[in-house]
Amino acid sequence: MNRSLSTSAFINAHPDNLLISSDRRSTRTTSFISISDIEALHGGNGDESQSNSSVGTSSRPSFSRDISRRRSSNFIRTLKSKKLLNAIKDQDIQEEERSPSPSSDDVLLPHDVTTYTISNKFPLPVEILNTIIENVYYNSVENVQSITSNLEEFSKSIVPVCKMFNILSSRLLYRYSVFTRSNSFDKFLKNLNKDHFLGLNVEFLDFMEFTSIGLGRTGRMNEEIQMVTSSTILNCLQLTPNLIEFLGSESIEGDIDKRILSQLFNNLLYLTTIDFCGSTGDNFVNAFKEFTINRDVIPNITKIGFHDCIELPLQVFQTFLPALVNLTRLDLTHTQITGRFLSDNLPPSARLTHLSLSRCNQITAVELMDFLLYHESITNGSLKWLSLQCDSSIVSILNEHQLSHLLTNMNAPNLMYLNLGGYSVKKKHLDIIKNKFINLKSLILAHSQLTIDELYEYLSPKHKQTNARFFIQGLDQYTHNYPTETEEETDEANESDEPEQQLKFIDLTGNKNVTRWSIDNPKILNASTSLLAIELDQTIVEDIGYGPEGKLTMNQDIWKTYDSQGRRSWLFKLSPEEVERERRGDHVDYYNTLTYYDTTTGKKRTKKAKPPFFLRFAAKKINLSIGPFATLYEDEKVFPVDFSERGIYKYYSLNR
Repeated sequence: MNRSLSTSAFINAHPDNLLISSDRRSTRTTSFISISDIEALHGGNGDESQSNSSVGTSSRPSFSRDISRRRSSNFIRTLKSKKLLNAIKDQDIQEEERSPSPSSDDVLLPHDVTTYTISNKFPLPVEILNTIIENVYYNSVENVQSITSNLEEFSKSIVPVCKMFNILSSRLLYRYSVFTRSNSFDKFLKNLNKDHFLGLNVEFLDFMEFTSIGLGRTGRMNEEIQMVTSSTILNCLQLTPNLIEFLGSESIEGDIDKRILSQLFNNLLYLTTIDFCGSTGDNFVNAFKEFTINRDVIPNITKIGFHDCIELPLQVFQTFLPALVNLTRLDLTHTQITGRFLSDNLPPSARLTHLSLSRCNQITAVELMDFLLYHESITNGSLKWLSLQCDSSIVSILNEHQLSHLLTNMNAPNLMYLNLGGYSVKKKHLDIIKNKFINLKSLILAHSQLTIDELYEYLSPKHKQTNARFFIQGLDQYTHNYPTETEEETDEANESDEPEQQLKFIDLTGNKNVTRWSIDNPKILNASTSLLAIELDQTIVEDIGYGPEGKLTMNQDIWKTYDSQGRRSWLFKLSPEEVERERRGDHVDYYNTLTYYDTTTGKKRTKKAKPPFFLRFAAKKINLSIGPFATLYEDEKVFPVDFSERGIYKYYSLNR
C-alpha cells in the first residue's frame, strides 16, 4: 500500500519545523512529499495517512483552511534560487539532504526538488501566513482600479514587511502577469531569466491591453527594438511550465510562429485556456499551417477562442480540434468554419457550455441544425451561452420555420445567453423562448421587427398577461371579457407555481417599432421586474440625453442612458441605492474617475467610476478567462467577471 503525508498533517506532527514543497497545478490536484523523504528529514514516521492512488497520481490534501473554495492547492513554493537561499539563511532556514533513492511505492513530486525545513520564528504556521498575505492581495477587490495598481499597492504593503513575507508574496506577484507595453514584458522576461524559479509562479500571461504603438515610434522602430518577438515569447513560455491561461491578441499576431503554437499545444500540460482574439495576417496563418500536434489528445485545454480570426483557413482547425476532448468553451466568431466540419471533427466527449458561431457565413441551415440538434457535445444539455448572430445585410442562415424547429428541439435547459441578432424573430419564437429557456438572462433580438405589444407580452409574467390586455388594447374592446372570480383564484394559484423570469438584458436595436416615444411608454420599462437594461439605437439614446439629465423616471425606478463611445447605447435601471443618491442630487457618474487630494492629510484619493453592472450581460464575445481574482469565486461564471475583459477584448465584446 502506498504511503503519503499531507502538508497539514506534517505541520501538526512537527510544529517547530515547516516544510517548503513544490506547487504544481495539475487538474486541481496537489503533489505530496514521499514518506521516505519525511523519515530521512526527521527520523520518524510522523503522522502518516494512507493513500490508495497509484504511482504518478495524487489525492487532494485535507487543509484546515477553507477560504471561499479557492482554486490554489498548495501555498508553499519551492525555494531553490541563490537569492532566496540567502534570505532563508537569514531566517535560520537550514538545508537538509533528500533521501537519495525513494522507493517505487512512494508518491513523488513531478520533478526532483530540494526540500528545506524552516526554523519557525513566527507564531503562526506558513499556511496561515499565506492566508494573511492573500487577504491583503484580495482585500477590497471592488475598489481595485486596475491589475497593475493592485499589484503595486500589494508590493508596497506586504513585500517590505520581512524576508519571509517577501518570499511568500512572490507567488501572487507573478501569478497574473499583464503586459501593456513591450518594455514591461522585457523587464518581466529578464527577471525570469535571472531566476528561473520565479517562472513557476506564473499562471496567466495577459496581452489584452498590450500595444507597441505610440511614444513616437514607427513600425520600423518597433521591429528593431526586439523586445516582444517570437523568440522572446517562446522563451517566456519555456520558463512558465505552470501556465494556465495564454490570452493573446492582434497586437502580437505577427510574433506567433509554429514554435510558440507547439509549445502551447504540446508542452504546457497545465494550460487550460488559449485566446487569439482578432489575430490575422500571413505570419499568424502560416504558423497554424506549419505546426503539428504530437499528442493524440489534449485533455488539459478546455477553452479556446478565435474571435474574428477571419483569415484562418478551415483545414488548420483539423490539426488540433479533434484532440480537444474536454472542450467546454469555443469561440469561432467570424471564421471560415462550417457546420459539417464541426460535426465531423469536434470530439463527442466535449461538453460545450459556450459556443459562438456568430457571423460564420460559410455555415448552411441544414449543417447548423444537424450540429446543434444531434452532436453529442450539445445534446448533453450543458449549453449555457449560444450566439448565432448573422449580419443584417445578408439573408439569415435560418428561416422562420427552421428557427422554430431549432428552438423547440434544442436541448439546452440551462441556457442563459442567446444571440439571435439578424434573424426574423416572431411572436411564436418569443413564446418558445419564454416557456423553454426559463434561466435566460440575456437575449439579443437585433433587427427583429417585433411590435411593442409582443415585446410587452414576452417581458411580462404570465399571470399578468390576462389583465395586461386591457391596458394594451383598450378597455372598450374587452368589456365583455373581464375575468371572473374563479379565473382570478386560478391565476393566483398558478402564479406561485410558475418560475419567475430571470431576464436581465434585451437588445432591441434595428427595430423600427422601438422609438423614442414607444420606449418612454411605461408599458415596456415596467413589464419585467428582473430586467436591468435595454440596448437601443444610438439616435433614441441621444434624444433622451446623456449625463445627469439623460434619464427616464418610471414610478419608483430611474432609467439612465449609457454608451460605449458612440458604438452601442443602452438604457439601464439604477439600483435602489443609486436611486436614493439621484434623488439627493448626488448623480451617479459611470464615465469619469475623479482624482483629488485630501486637504487634511495631503494623501491622494481616487474615486473610481465603475461601469454599470449590466454590461456583463451585453457582452458579445465569449469570456474565456477566469480573471485575476478568480480564487474568490466558487465556480467559473457564465458571464465576464471583473477585469476579465479589457483592452482589445473589451472592444470586440462591447464596441462591435
